[in-house]
Amino acid sequence: MSPSEDDDGDEYFDAISLDDDYVCDPPNEILEEEDDDVPVPYWPSTPLRKLELEYKRCMKMNAEDLDSEPTIYIHEGSELLSQLRDQLVLLPELKDLSPSCDIETADVGEPGITTPDKEHKMRIILRYHRSIFLGDGNAAPAPARGVVCDLDVGDAKPVAQRSRSVAPHLSMKVYELIKKLLEKGLVEHSESPWASPIVIVLKKNDVDIRMCIDYRIVNTFIKLSNYPLPLIDDLLIGFKSAMWFMSLDMASGFWAIRMTERAKLISAFVCPFGHFQWVRMPFGLKNAPWYTRQ
Repeated sequence: MSPSEDDDGDEYFDAISLDDDYVCDPPNEILEEEDDDVPVPYWPSTPLRKLELEYKRCMKMNAEDLDSEPTIYIHEGSELLSQLRDQLVLLPELKDLSPSCDIETADVGEPGITTPDKEHKMRIILRYHRSIFLGDGNAAPAPARGVVCDLDVGDAKPVAQRSRSVAPHLSMKVYELIKKLLEKGLVEHSESPWASPIVIVLKKNDVDIRMCIDYRIVNTFIKLSNYPLPLIDDLLIGFKSAMWFMSLDMASGFWAIRMTERAKLISAFVCPFGHFQWVRMPFGLKNAPWYTRQ
């Protein structure tokens, strides 16, 4: 934004872009205004574009000019990381959030016992439910039904911590991580009064990173809930009349649980590239294991 003066000597701000790519359509309510004297700002058209522009802005600014907290790096395998592992939200590897699953190559039945007819029927069932299966890795599953994550902080006032700077040679890695989360709808841009900072964990090669969110302060305000684990004896009774059994590994179970609007605001985190909040339940928030039990 650059200051200018009108005929009466009053200062106002002209909206300018960092580069030509910044030009996008403004919101509808701005389009409806017909006052030519009011400068119209430029607005990013998509969440990914907004993230990209923030990344460019950060890369153009000198780190010494950023009004941010000092960078905090933790080395993988260090004693400090082991002490904080239960207090930081250590995001899993995000190499591929949509790994394909080949249903046709699935091991079905037991050799020598399952008849071809039964195997055929089981494969039909697998094909019918193809959409719920994912390949290996930390995938973004479809949302679960019957459970949502809600966070209760009582009458606690929101705490907005400042962003911590990220070294230029690691900025692209952080950008790519957040981009993947945005693409899969796991996070979204936020205007929450809450903000928790990110922490960078350097892998042993000092090149690759894991991104954490420091929810230690937020977790002190969240009221603890509890949900009883089912008893094994009760489960066995429920299996009494069953003839077929299947073992499934739930992929990225935390990410399958939607967040309520209140929980989204409390989960907000901040980094040099913007302010974000979770749409699906993240790791590390108090009560998250309680919701997965449901």
